Amino acid sequence: MLEAALQRERRFASDASHDLRGPITAMRTQMEEALLHPAVADWPATTAAMLDSLYRLQAIVTDLLTLSRLDAGTLGPAAPADLKIWWPANWTAAPSARWS
Repeated sequence: MLEAALQRERRFASDASHDLRGPITAMRTQMEEALLHPAVADWPATTAAMLDSLYRLQAIVTDLLTLSRLDAGTLGPAAPADLKIWWPANWTAAPSARWS
């Protein structure tokens, strides 16, 4: 069991590293290209691309933290979801009646 747990941890670390490397590499490439040719660089486009990569990094890190908390059991109990907020007001018929 210990060996299997170690294998899972190694696979997880490898997957996380791979997922993080993509956006970091994209950001580095974009910045290096812009700095090589600063007079012709499209700085607003470079900034927008950097923000996209940062949002992607943030989402990956948030997912990693959530997985870590789930594994540690520190997320707390799940709260019931109010599905009525997702149900459009004009859907009054039962689902089977709408699609028949």
